[in-house]
Amino acid sequence: MIEVMVVVAIIATLVSVGLTSLFKARRTAAEKTCIGNLMQLDSAKQQWAVNENKPVTETPTQTDIIGAELYLKQMPDCPSGGSYTILNVATKPTCNLAATDGHSLP
Repeated sequence: MIEVMVVVAIIATLVSVGLTSLFKARRTAAEKTCIGNLMQLDSAKQQWAVNENKPVTETPTQTDIIGAELYLKQMPDCPSGGSYTILNVATKPTCNLAATDGHSLP
């Protein structure tokens, strides 16, 4: 009986360590995906400004950079459910989860 209890305790410990690692990996993957989306938005803004001869103080709308024949085919989605703000060309786009989950461009 004691052997069974020891085995169950070891298995429970291994499962808890494995689940912790899994949750951390999922959170890191979501953060990296969000940062990649922000980089795409920033790149689309930069391309739009160069092609349209816009100053860096200009702010593109979604219809200026997102569409079938534009710089991005569709607005990217934050994997954690956040929302993106495009801002002007000189300012990096932001995710509303930047403060809590680290979803921000370096």
